[in-house]
Amino acid sequence: MLTTLTTRPRQRSESQTRKSPDSPGGFTVLLLAKGAAVTTEDVPNAWAAWMSGNDPDHHAIAPFAELSSDVAADDVPYVDAIRAVAQALT
Repeated sequence: MLTTLTTRPRQRSESQTRKSPDSPGGFTVLLLAKGAAVTTEDVPNAWAAWMSGNDPDHHAIAPFAELSSDVAADDVPYVDAIRAVAQALT
């Protein structure tokens, strides 16, 4: 499950695909640091932090509060997967 979580391409919009943060480091850090308490805000923030180090001028870097509901909903499966792995490890 963690492999799927961290390697599956993610859609930010119809015209832009993004990769998982740090493939797999970003989500692994969320798993270890937040576990089942990870939030829908944490996933895009992890991606934005990762992208800032790789392409600081990337057009899709935005605060969570500025994401459309559709884009924010794209991260729900990742939150669910991180929580499922965290619960499986406890």
